[in-house]
Amino acid sequence: MAEESPLVLVHRPPTMKYMDEPLTRYYRILTTHTSSDPLPLFLSRHASSVRAVVSIGRFKIDAGFLSRLPSLQLIVCTSVGTDHVDLPECNRRGIAVTNAGGAYSEDVADYAVGLLISFLRRIPAADRYVRSGNWAKCGEFQLGIKLSGKRIGILGLGSIGSLIAKRLEPFGCIISYNSTRQKQSIPYLYYPDVVSLAANNDVIVLCCALNDQTRHIVNREVMEALGKKGIIINVGRGGLIDEKEMVKCLVEGVIGGAGLDAFEKEPGVPVELFGLDNSRFRRESQFQSRVVPSKSMAEESPLVLVHRPPTMKYMDEPLTRYYRILTTHTSSDPLPVFLSRHASSVRAVVSIGRFKIDADFLSRLPSLQLIVCTSVGTDHVDLPECNRRGIAVTNAGGAYSEDVADYAVGLLISFLRRIPAADRYVRSGEWAKCGEFQLGIKLSGKRVGILGLGSIGSLIAKRLEPFGCIISYNSTCQKQSIPYLYYPDVVSLAANNDVIVLCCALNDQTRHIVNREVMESLGKNGIIINVGRGGLIDEKEMVKCLVEGVIGGAGLDAEVMESLGKNGIIINVGRGGLIDEKEMVKCLVEGVIGGAGLDAFEKEPGVPVELFGLDNVVLSPHCAIATPGSFDNVVELALANLKAFFSNQPLISRVRLN
Repeated sequence: MAEESPLVLVHRPPTMKYMDEPLTRYYRILTTHTSSDPLPLFLSRHASSVRAVVSIGRFKIDAGFLSRLPSLQLIVCTSVGTDHVDLPECNRRGIAVTNAGGAYSEDVADYAVGLLISFLRRIPAADRYVRSGNWAKCGEFQLGIKLSGKRIGILGLGSIGSLIAKRLEPFGCIISYNSTRQKQSIPYLYYPDVVSLAANNDVIVLCCALNDQTRHIVNREVMEALGKKGIIINVGRGGLIDEKEMVKCLVEGVIGGAGLDAFEKEPGVPVELFGLDNSRFRRESQFQSRVVPSKSMAEESPLVLVHRPPTMKYMDEPLTRYYRILTTHTSSDPLPVFLSRHASSVRAVVSIGRFKIDADFLSRLPSLQLIVCTSVGTDHVDLPECNRRGIAVTNAGGAYSEDVADYAVGLLISFLRRIPAADRYVRSGEWAKCGEFQLGIKLSGKRVGILGLGSIGSLIAKRLEPFGCIISYNSTCQKQSIPYLYYPDVVSLAANNDVIVLCCALNDQTRHIVNREVMESLGKNGIIINVGRGGLIDEKEMVKCLVEGVIGGAGLDAEVMESLGKNGIIINVGRGGLIDEKEMVKCLVEGVIGGAGLDAFEKEPGVPVELFGLDNVVLSPHCAIATPGSFDNVVELALANLKAFFSNQPLISRVRLN
């Protein structure tokens, strides 16, 4: 073969060079874009010698192109779609055409799920919000939308569509589909047309082929059937959607939004889309509690003290239905004076946010018997002092678990596939000016170490299994019924994984559990995802490690980060204090780790400014829990705990104080 050196014509854009080096090992290659001749003249010059063409990108191969290459016998497309090739003319001429088959299926399925979570949970907008400094200035970020329970209609249940369905099942999604025909072996509900698919789903995902039958298959009728809260995810071809009508529908609010990886006239993107945030959901959600206190309870109207930031109002209305409430932030008195004034009357406190409830606070409320925390973490409460005083403490239990697990997976895919950066790239107009976007990183096959395999950690593991990830964990003890590999310490967990996800509690034992040693073990391509507490990571060291390339992306402390190594990734959906933030900053800056997806920081809403300019981080304003569904759940649980307390019944989600 080397001696024969057949000639292959490569028809590609100037920027898409990835095939040149492999091809030149075995063939002589011609490239259309390097010739100064007009394309018809260039083709005619090589008319008799070209038997094979490699087609990269979406350059048209039409009848005129084919007529100038009479010896052509094969067209190798590096895309799955072949809508840029005149297939009937190829058939007439006896020219074989190949495509990419299933080569991209896993990555496209991953990206579709990532786009869906990114849209629902507003991850690119959250990243912009933190980088702009608005979190510190403006406070809480808008609520996202819950993924669990969403009805997902897949248009095209082929290789990619089937993988998307498989990945979404553990998220609690209800799958249905439309395809060229009903598949008898498939358990999902089938709809015979796209309008009925749209009318019966919250989301439609487009992954079918583009041809004469499917061009503009998503038209205004389909969008109106989808409805005002409906979402379109397109990982197929731009031509599947009537783009002009979609823009109108987005602007007019006919549909709720879209996650788009394909456009009709790429790299041209309708400029009207650049200013749309595609989010019409606000913090106020309709609360419907299954907890109905008795009439006698309503008449008694017990007093409840609500200790919260001014912006976090979501508990006030439900509480005032059944209780008289006091709010600390509305008093002009200093907090100690305010508490002392109500010393004898307050038996229950509802704690929202991270205001400290320390020994001094507790000493001023001698009648206090119950603290209801609306967070899972209780590191802001002096638990030993509560134990000493006989004060019961409850937390949010599993109210947020599904949403935090979804967000952790969304952060991971967003980091690996660079979704927020891609969103900025398109909105800024850079795609049209500069061409192809940087490659992302494949999720399938990634070794993911979970720090804290409780309710949230277990749900993250369950969600990542269909993506082909290899799961291991570190927890307070090995769980005998769990099939995942157990590591007894965080350094070994980091050393043996590409990603670490932080979702353990923050306490004296776990503060800065992710240090520089862990980050160095994780490595230069390693990623940290933190949806826990910021204090889990040594943040200063993490930033250093990111900038210096010690890790690939992160949020960590010194000891753990070195173990994770340069290819390592940290995902923190726990507490910021789990990471030594100073060390994390160093590790990110120095490249000790590869990168980080961070939803928690040590001194919120303060975020190390060094992170704002880094592309190897995805930043989020501690909103992994923030969906109306989660807040409804936690309101219901808080009311249930209060009802139980005032009725002398067992508490629902009591925290062990010892």
